[in-house]
Amino acid sequence: RYNNHGITQYKKAVVSTQSTGMVNVPKEDRKFCISCNRYNNHGITQYKKAVVSTQSTGMVNVPKEDRKFCISCNRYNNHGIAQYKKGKDRKQAQGTRRYRRKQQGCHGQTKPILRRKAKLTKKLVLKYKCKECNKVQQKVRP
Repeated sequence: RYNNHGITQYKKAVVSTQSTGMVNVPKEDRKFCISCNRYNNHGITQYKKAVVSTQSTGMVNVPKEDRKFCISCNRYNNHGIAQYKKGKDRKQAQGTRRYRRKQQGCHGQTKPILRRKAKLTKKLVLKYKCKECNKVQQKVRP
């Protein structure tokens, strides 16, 4: 039906929600489309990201998977998200060998031990693994 202003009236169909804690969102909404250069009905999809808490950083919530651009696939795919963890130090690395050699003998502690940290929190580094090609990208969490 048309009202006085010549604008089409429409009823928004509401998506039914279960006990997942999702918000009621209409199935479609009338918005301005840039490609068509006019107002059209646009479908709205709704999805919920699973939340996992990270252990080492306290109470920070990061989704288990997310849609992200994959460089090797050259398109948007689902990526699994994991937190980057530091690997084990090598005993035969040059710095470790030099430190052990300098510590030998009867002169006590030769290098300064850092007692006061400058920053309280570290930035999260996330590993995004593509579900299609299994390529891993690392990114600092904003």
